[in-house]
Amino acid sequence: MRFTNCIVIGCLAGLLVSFSWASDIVTDQKKPVEFQQSSYAHLKKRVGLTRFQNKSTFLDDRLVSVTDDTLAGVLTERGKGVVPVQNADPVFSGLRDRQPRRVSGVIDNMTLIKVGRASGLNAVATGTITGIRDFQEERGYWWFKEMMFFIEVHMHCSVYDTETGAKILDMTLSEKIDLPEAFYRKMKAKGYTASFAEIQEIIISLSRQMGEEICTRMEQELFKTFIKTIDGQQVVISSGSNAGIKTGDLFTIHDSGRVVTGKEEHQFFIAGPGTGIL
Repeated sequence: MRFTNCIVIGCLAGLLVSFSWASDIVTDQKKPVEFQQSSYAHLKKRVGLTRFQNKSTFLDDRLVSVTDDTLAGVLTERGKGVVPVQNADPVFSGLRDRQPRRVSGVIDNMTLIKVGRASGLNAVATGTITGIRDFQEERGYWWFKEMMFFIEVHMHCSVYDTETGAKILDMTLSEKIDLPEAFYRKMKAKGYTASFAEIQEIIISLSRQMGEEICTRMEQELFKTFIKTIDGQQVVISSGSNAGIKTGDLFTIHDSGRVVTGKEEHQFFIAGPGTGIL
């Protein structure tokens, strides 16, 4: 039997995108067809998936690999216009399989989003296998009580918007399954290696849930990319055909270079009003 707990927090930044489709600022009811949002369904929002970190007592790299692969698979299968960019991609070569963190231990969101902006990512996800535990407890009522045996996995995932650096999604999930007593005793004697298949099953389930939430959230987000260089009349942006951009697409340009510092030294970009159309 499977038992799941899930806490999902949607964090709304409340700011305009820095470089999004032109329909954002065109409010005339008679706006031309090229400004209609439906005309931009071909654009793909690229989501960076940094390598998950395993902070549990069962340090098996296979658990991290199955998490990363499951997440990418869900985004590919279920995300409408969402493209996963996994940790093995050259985009993340500078991170060396690590999540950038400050001295305090919190995620260095500014480093993450700078990597994301340079590569045309709309968002970057980080995550952790926070714990694996086994326990037993009595279930039932009166003389119908019986001892049950469980193994439980806890995971956490955050998704950062590359425009602002703010979290747009924060998830804490846990799931447990009950085990036969004989198997539980064997696991207690030999360690979690004896129950790898069961732990992997839970991690796949939780990873799929996280992937579904990311897909849902990203479908609500506007497409965005970032200007890398301007040389006269030539503007180079961080996305291209890999994001579905084609000749004739119109975009609004926003200034999003102002930085503010918040709690725990987190830094955020503040998006300004639209300054033009490209």
